[in-house]
Amino acid sequence: MTMDMKSGANTELYRVTSDEGIVTVSNLAKTTHQKGTEITEKLVSDWEKTLVTRGFEPMLKVFLERMAGEGRSDLRQKNVLRSHEVCFEILN
Repeated sequence: MTMDMKSGANTELYRVTSDEGIVTVSNLAKTTHQKGTEITEKLVSDWEKTLVTRGFEPMLKVFLERMAGEGRSDLRQKNVLRSHEVCFEILN
């Protein structure tokens, strides 16, 4: 898999090659699947929310539910602290 994100050009391009063919995702809005000579395309609606197209909406909903005490209570302070430590290590 390769990822091509060109700063300032508003272009994101992801390409995966496998035995099933080549799948290319452009700007998280257009998916092209090529197998042999057959090419299919799928477009995401321009009206879709950014949080949905980027995949963040479900994660944020669950997080907010857990913080409000709804659903399973598997958020632990020690785990939250460790996640911040890992992010800090990565950035350094």
